[in-house]
Amino acid sequence: MSLNKLTKRYSTALLDLAVEEGQLERVHQDIEMFYSNCCECSDLYKLLKSPIIKNDKKLKVLRKIYEKGFSKITMNFISLVMKKRREYYLKEIAFSFINQYREYKNIVSAKLITAIEISDEVKSKVKDYVHTKSRKNVHLEHFVDEKMVGGFVLEFDDHLYDASISHQLNILKKGFKKNLYIKKI
Repeated sequence: MSLNKLTKRYSTALLDLAVEEGQLERVHQDIEMFYSNCCECSDLYKLLKSPIIKNDKKLKVLRKIYEKGFSKITMNFISLVMKKRREYYLKEIAFSFINQYREYKNIVSAKLITAIEISDEVKSKVKDYVHTKSRKNVHLEHFVDEKMVGGFVLEFDDHLYDASISHQLNILKKGFKKNLYIKKI
């Protein structure tokens, strides 16, 4: 089974169960935290991926970390994935669940990259713009890339708006090369 099919199958099952039990927001919060921890804590990710550490020990560690804060549905789901020996894919399953949650809630993810920190007012205007274009609620992630000379890059759905100065300079550079080539002929 492909990774995409596997992650979708497990995440869909969790989403359906959470909706059925009226616990969607709580489960989403748990899974967001778990995914964030997997991304930020390399030790947790390595634990899940380790072929040396037995599943029961991995499950004990996860229970120790999450059992008090997570819902029963989330903990039972993690236990089930571990019993099926799919813990290697837990991070990817969590990511798939987050995406399916956003689809279910009609939320579009947008990524904004700027050269400097921007105000909440500007972020709000960007969210309004994305909402107007997509007709969906917007989850905006903002990143500062100090390597970027200026401008911004905005990504959402299948759209990419690259208004960075470096992109504009590359366009000019290509234009100059093209003109120089034409003049030589």
